Amino acid sequence: MPTEGIVGVLTDVDDTLTHKGSLSAATYAALWDLKAAGFKIIPVTGRSTGWAHLMLTQWPVDAVVAESGGTYLTKDANGAIEVHFYEPDMQHKRDALLKRCKQVLPRFSPLTFAVDNNYRCADIAIDFNEQIKLRPEQQHLVNELICELEALGCNARASSIHINAWLGNFDKASGTMKLIGEHFADIADPNQWLFIGDAPNDQTMFAQFANSVGVANILPHLTSGILDSPPRYITQLGHGAGFSEVVRHLIGQ
Repeated sequence: MPTEGIVGVLTDVDDTLTHKGSLSAATYAALWDLKAAGFKIIPVTGRSTGWAHLMLTQWPVDAVVAESGGTYLTKDANGAIEVHFYEPDMQHKRDALLKRCKQVLPRFSPLTFAVDNNYRCADIAIDFNEQIKLRPEQQHLVNELICELEALGCNARASSIHINAWLGNFDKASGTMKLIGEHFADIADPNQWLFIGDAPNDQTMFAQFANSVGVANILPHLTSGILDSPPRYITQLGHGAGFSEVVRHLIGQ
C-alpha cells in the first residue's frame, strides 16, 4: 500500500483495533507510535458518543467520529471536548427511531438493545455479537431485522457486533468528510488519509477513501459478496494485529 502523501489515519474500532472486545497493549502502543511519527488519528466508529468521549480523552487521537457519522468530537484550543451533530434535531429523530425499534425488536429475539444505548445521541445499537452470541442458525435474523428497519424508513448497517440504526442523511463517510472539512481544512483531501476497517458498515469509507485497508478478518465478508465497495488492500493479520501491521508499514518499521 502507498505511504507517500498520507498524513492521517482513520480507523474503525471494534474488531479493527480490538479483538474479542479488548484493546491489546500492542495495539495501543501502535496508536502511540503512529502519533509520535506525526500522523493525525481519527477513530470512525459505530460506538456511542459516550465511548468517543473516553477515546478522545485517553487515547492519542485528534478527533472521533461516532454513531456511524451522527456525531463527531473535537477539542477546542484549550483542550475542552466539543460534541458536534451531523444534523440538527438529532434527539427528536432518535426518539422517533427508538419507537420504531421497540415495535419490531421483540419479533427478533434474542437480538436486544446494546448496553451502550444510554450513551448515544444519534442512533440505536442492537446487539447480535457482543453480550449475546447468535447461533449459526440464528444469523439470518441480522439481515432480516435490517430489512425490517429499512422498510420503516430507517438506515441500518451491521458492524462486527451491532446493528446500528438511524434516521438522517449521514453515514461514516459523510460524517468523516464533514469533520475533516470543518476541523482539518488544510488536510481535507481524502487522498491524504488512509482508512482501516473490517465490516460491512465500513464500506462507505472504503468507497470514499482510495487508500483503504481491511484487516484480515474482513475476508469472510469479501467472499460472501455483501460488500459492494471492498477495501483496496488487505492485511496479513487480523484485528488489532492487522492495524499494527499497517502502522509498521506507514512509519517504516
